Amino acid sequence: MFYYMIGFIAVSCYASLTVLNKIMQKDIPPFTYIAITMILLSFFSATIAILYEKSVNLSQIIQQHGLLLIGFSIINLIGFALLLLAITKISVFEYQIIGLLTPLIGGVFAYFILQETLTAKHLIGFLIATVGCYIALKK
Repeated sequence: MFYYMIGFIAVSCYASLTVLNKIMQKDIPPFTYIAITMILLSFFSATIAILYEKSVNLSQIIQQHGLLLIGFSIINLIGFALLLLAITKISVFEYQIIGLLTPLIGGVFAYFILQETLTAKHLIGFLIATVGCYIALKK
């Protein structure tokens, strides 16, 4: 149960970011906003890493996982930029409804990339969630 609460808190944090993004984009251009927030995120993360992850060999991590880290960064940049673009034209509520498809898309990636199990029950859930999102967003 503890990790479900941790997950709920994480999802709540990410959900609040969209609202903050919409507020901030009125005054800050999108790529400047991304740069500032990523610099701050890097500073905070580096501080925590230095304090609590002293045995980490950064050069070994970069050597072993450099391409994945670059790919992650590019995908994150694209997603962040498209989020900022999307919420200029649609409401945060509508964006969050679309965000309900995240587990579906993540599940498909996990099936193909990680070879995780995909069952009929999952497919039925995917279909119900997709139809629910469509109904909620239909004008």
